[in-house]
Amino acid sequence: MQAGERELVSVIQPRRVKGGGLSVAILFLASGAVAVLAAVSQVAWFAVTGEPGRLHKLTYLLWTARLSKRAGFDLLGSLPAIADLRFDLVSPASLVGFLALALATSLLWAWGLAALLTPAAWAVGRICLPASGNGSPSRFWPRAYAIAVSVGFAVPAILGAVWTGAWGEPRDVRVGVTIAAVCGLWCLFLGLFGQPERIRRFAGICAVSGAGCVVLAFAVGTAAMMIGPDVRRHAQPPASPGLPNVLLISIDSLRRDHVHCYGYPRQTSPTIDKAAREGVRFETAVSPTSWTLPAHLTLLTSLPPEQHGVIEIDKRLGDDTTSLAQVLWRVGYATAGFVSGPLMHAEYGFARGFDHYDDYTVARSSHWASHQGVTSPRLVQLVRDWLEAWHAQGRSRPFFVFLHMWDVHYDYTPPPPYDTMFDPDYRGTISVENYRRNTQIHKHMDPRDLEHVIALYDGEIRFTDLHIGRLLDFLTGLGVLDDTITVITADHGDEFFEHGNKGHRRALYDETIVVPLVIRFPKKVPAGKVVRRQVRLADVAPTVLALAGLDPPADYGTAKPKGPHAERDLTPFLGADAADPFPELVAFGDLHGTLASIRTDAFKLIANDTGFELYDLAADPGERRDLAGRSAVEKTLAHALAQWRQEARQEMRQAQRTELSWSQKERLRSLGYLE
Repeated sequence: MQAGERELVSVIQPRRVKGGGLSVAILFLASGAVAVLAAVSQVAWFAVTGEPGRLHKLTYLLWTARLSKRAGFDLLGSLPAIADLRFDLVSPASLVGFLALALATSLLWAWGLAALLTPAAWAVGRICLPASGNGSPSRFWPRAYAIAVSVGFAVPAILGAVWTGAWGEPRDVRVGVTIAAVCGLWCLFLGLFGQPERIRRFAGICAVSGAGCVVLAFAVGTAAMMIGPDVRRHAQPPASPGLPNVLLISIDSLRRDHVHCYGYPRQTSPTIDKAAREGVRFETAVSPTSWTLPAHLTLLTSLPPEQHGVIEIDKRLGDDTTSLAQVLWRVGYATAGFVSGPLMHAEYGFARGFDHYDDYTVARSSHWASHQGVTSPRLVQLVRDWLEAWHAQGRSRPFFVFLHMWDVHYDYTPPPPYDTMFDPDYRGTISVENYRRNTQIHKHMDPRDLEHVIALYDGEIRFTDLHIGRLLDFLTGLGVLDDTITVITADHGDEFFEHGNKGHRRALYDETIVVPLVIRFPKKVPAGKVVRRQVRLADVAPTVLALAGLDPPADYGTAKPKGPHAERDLTPFLGADAADPFPELVAFGDLHGTLASIRTDAFKLIANDTGFELYDLAADPGERRDLAGRSAVEKTLAHALAQWRQEARQEMRQAQRTELSWSQKERLRSLGYLE
């Protein structure tokens, strides 16, 4: 027996309990090492890729939050001020503050779990040390145990890598580097300090220094939050008495002509139909584009894409642009946003003005969930949880809730019974998975298979409508529905080869830019009213403010003085004799700055690289007969469109460039937003 081995036996053999102490020491040391390396690697990744730091992006905190929600407790929801903080990691001070918070949360998570595992680790150590039959300890066991503990504490990251790796996301790169670093550290450490007594002493030093690190991290992190740019330095103004609540619901990819109250024969939308009977339905509401990001920014700022400037995937809203949420927050509203789509990230400027903006619980769950997952039940439950907290706190402020619903977006995979509701007799084999790249779905496909695809789309609408109904029923139970301005609309529609395309973001035909718009507010909106004049998505926010009795501030919407095509309050349309409350609202459209359109109540002109398309909407609502070159209207509309585009470019806000992470790029590429 060598001298080192005899020393180990003398240390361990008389009191086997030391084996338990060694196991516990390794447990805390290994878990702490994993936590530190995981936090540092993630923060470094965010800093290198230019992605802003937000606590809910940290692997361990996100997994803990999800587990807590399964147990009935919303960890991040209970700390919205922390969860919604945005750290610009280009700034050294912000980087240090975010790293401190990342270290603190990771260490607390790891050591909290280690404390729960301590009895088991103690028992395992007593059994396994000494491990050899002649009483001498095994050199293999402490090494193997340390590596096993290290990898075990990296399980959240490992599972994240396995789950997302199949979809091409790079999280597995970060996780692989972290795990390799942890295992390498322990192999080196145990090679140099092979004696348990030295490990125990070293672990004690690490425990003391680690505790100091946690205290220091919390101190630095707290200071960072206190001076951070996203923390409000002034108290919110008190709400004026009598302000109504506001619920703004946007259903992604919902085209107007598939909603039953707009004349669609299938019963796709009983909840929306009921809201229309109890409020106002706008027959023709026009979106400024055919994809999610710029359309929603228009909805929330009233600026068309040509003016807010976010016309590409790598742009975000400029700091000088005011959102509807900011306007309502300034007058005392409690503001919350809940989104489920990958283009609704706070990084694009959507979180501006919200006390709480949840773009992580549903929207960030996985690539698979973005396509095939069922998001409406979870999303509506998040809203209900927030409203329950608002109710429990005494309803001291009116609420503004923005809800973005994703299920109608392709892939069209509604859960039973909605997958067969509108086509129960289909016996074909068409698949809608990976819809955009699916070669089975093309413009020459069997018409019967296309009917089934459309039936699945309609099933998604009915399923989403069901959950909107459950939310409105919940508000009824709270006794606040009639005191709430409820707006139901969409950002764009989808094509089913009417003009040779599928999906959206390819054209500016009516199937992708004409959306439903229903407003319910019994105190000021007459029941059953139908407005047949054309309106725009940009007009929604001014109308909400007018119904709430509020004037838009000078920094909201387009520049002062308002031009003839600026956003408008639509409440004059709601009067009994509202034949011509103001001039015709002309709707302009844009797609990436290269495709443009102008739409009036009667005509539509589309401008592309090769020329114009002109359609008489009264005689040809399906835009099948191109009248370009055969009508005097073309010249008038072309001149108005050119003038609008020139003026809009002069007034375009300074949209800022945003760097997308690899995972964001891959998710957006899979959805067709990147090539």
